Amino acid sequence: MKNMNKKKIFATFLIVFSIFLLGLDNFSSVRSETDNNVQKAVDYIKSQPQTPWSTMALSAAGETGLDLNYLKSVPEGQKSAATYATYILALSAAGKNPATFGNENYVEKLKNYYQNNQFGDEKYINDDIWAILALGSVGKEYLPQSQGAKQFILDNQNADGGWSFGLKGNTSGADMTAVAIIALLESGVKPGDSAINKAKDYLKSIQNPDGGFPGWTQESSVSSSAWVISAIYKLGEDPVSWVKGGKNPLENLMALQDSAKGFFYDTKGGAGEDAFVKTRTSYAIISLLGKTYPISDTYNLHHFRIEGLDN
Repeated sequence: MKNMNKKKIFATFLIVFSIFLLGLDNFSSVRSETDNNVQKAVDYIKSQPQTPWSTMALSAAGETGLDLNYLKSVPEGQKSAATYATYILALSAAGKNPATFGNENYVEKLKNYYQNNQFGDEKYINDDIWAILALGSVGKEYLPQSQGAKQFILDNQNADGGWSFGLKGNTSGADMTAVAIIALLESGVKPGDSAINKAKDYLKSIQNPDGGFPGWTQESSVSSSAWVISAIYKLGEDPVSWVKGGKNPLENLMALQDSAKGFFYDTKGGAGEDAFVKTRTSYAIISLLGKTYPISDTYNLHHFRIEGLDN
């Protein structure tokens, strides 16, 4: 009887171990395919004029020697909290000091957009999200301004657990919910916080059967899926485990890549090149590399401080 029990235990162990190995094979296959997709996307981005988003993506991919001269000044007609935030994020990712690299102190300029406990336009949370991440990229995520913006984001969480581009009461979306999670975690909210758990439940409830996440339509979107993947990494989780219909977000995102040119569409076989292709590709590169925001670099990895702790 004892020998029979031992055999059953051993057989059970072999079955479990075999399932584990199959899981590893699937994991390795996904990662190997991801590497190929990323390289094609990086090659495409390198062939295009740079933007803050593509600079972040190339920096995340380990590319060096980037021409950053375009970041030395913010065009007059584009000055806003969100623009200064993306310039700071791009420079930090590339290992440059956003307070001294350009013709202005970008960090101080961004802080000047803080009023009434939020950044920029009072009708939106998008600029608050990216402002928190920009300040976090230079080790200032606990400034009063960042913490005020954090509370503004929390106060505008919808009842379904998601966030919209605008204020509470507007329709929630996967993309804004994902980056709101990233910003809240960056500003000190814990992964197990009730607001974060509600947001995760919302994202899982809207995940499509192809593993991706919807954008403006119900079809899976590159932008939404990429930002959700980065949010999952920020949570300390693996997107491979977020399965719907037998597919995970990484598989969905790679399926939306154009095989010939290495950039991404918002829907499979969608419209050709447009003004957003490069930006979508940048989001995708960052997420497929397992990165989140702000992009870690030796400059910001140790939370280098530009100014004193009290400002």
